[in-house]
Amino acid sequence: MNLHYSERGVALIQVLLLTAILSVLVLYFTQTSRQQVAVAQYFNDNTDAFIELTNLKNRLLFSLLTDSRASDSAKPNNIIIKNFYGEPFFIDDHIQVTVQDQAGLLPIHFLNKNQLVNMLSSLGIQLQRSIQISEMLGNWLDFDNETSNYSSETELFGYKARDGYVHDLSDLLHIEGLLPEEYDMIRRAYTIHYPGFFNLALAPNSLIKGLFPESQFLQVKSMRDSAAFDSKVFSRVTGVVESEEMFFAPSNLIEFELKYIGGDVNLHQKWVVSLEPYSDFRPPINYLENRG
Repeated sequence: MNLHYSERGVALIQVLLLTAILSVLVLYFTQTSRQQVAVAQYFNDNTDAFIELTNLKNRLLFSLLTDSRASDSAKPNNIIIKNFYGEPFFIDDHIQVTVQDQAGLLPIHFLNKNQLVNMLSSLGIQLQRSIQISEMLGNWLDFDNETSNYSSETELFGYKARDGYVHDLSDLLHIEGLLPEEYDMIRRAYTIHYPGFFNLALAPNSLIKGLFPESQFLQVKSMRDSAAFDSKVFSRVTGVVESEEMFFAPSNLIEFELKYIGGDVNLHQKWVVSLEPYSDFRPPINYLENRG
């Protein structure tokens, strides 16, 4: 009798063990399935975002080719580009757009050290450090192996400097001692795609802040924020007038950046294009940079 109950007890324990093992397996498969669904949803959301960004990119290019830069209006179904001086704006709740005319940026290949020092200082970099950065960039971009005080650049950097034009601003990241946040300030104010003239009215706010007294910068920024802004207003506020190197005219070199911000999706794409809508010899859109 005791043996019979003992066998039944062993059988019950075996059943309970099997049930526990099966429960663990079911939980494992359920968790795995949820992870696979989450991964599939993530890729699906990224694909949808990529398609949406691609569609918006094409619409932006069409707007740039067909709308007049002198007007605030746009043709039906075209995108209204709110500014060309790099101030981000949203097309909808989750797509941020930045458009920067390259004429509004300083040419990195013709570096003016005083302008760079003023800009960095206005953005919170200490004066001594700003001067040091300007010397570092000047020595990196010049065409000799000597610093401004005639010492060896190789000894200064510990390695051979570029000593020439850079083909991409990210080349400056190779400068020993230049911090990422300092590089980012420079990247937003300078370009390698110089159109041959400078349009200060299209310069980003960070550059305007570095080139003018605080009162003038605040006036310009206030007018930009209220959309009551054009080259005549800019000239009246700053006292800057057109000259041989300064034209208050747009260029055909445009950088535009799209960011999709929503949920777990964070896509970022950037292009620099040369627009030739009336050329008989070149395509209407020529890509100079394509990132993302």
